[in-house]
Amino acid sequence: MKSAPETQPVLVLQPELYRIRDAAAVLGVSPRMIYAFIECGELPAVRLPSTASKRPPVRIARADVLAFVERHRRLSA
Repeated sequence: MKSAPETQPVLVLQPELYRIRDAAAVLGVSPRMIYAFIECGELPAVRLPSTASKRPPVRIARADVLAFVERHRRLSA
């Protein structure tokens, strides 16, 4: 009788930097709200060097998204 092949665990990596729309999806808000959080200083963001596009890409660190959630969790508790 032939044994079943062993399966290797799948490693799923989380991105370290989120795009605006990805951070919005994680937080369950609109991209416009993410920009508002950035503008008022609630959510740190990084503007990457511009490439061919007119607007430089904005990225948000996963750690900052998690810290944002924790800060607001404490405020509502």
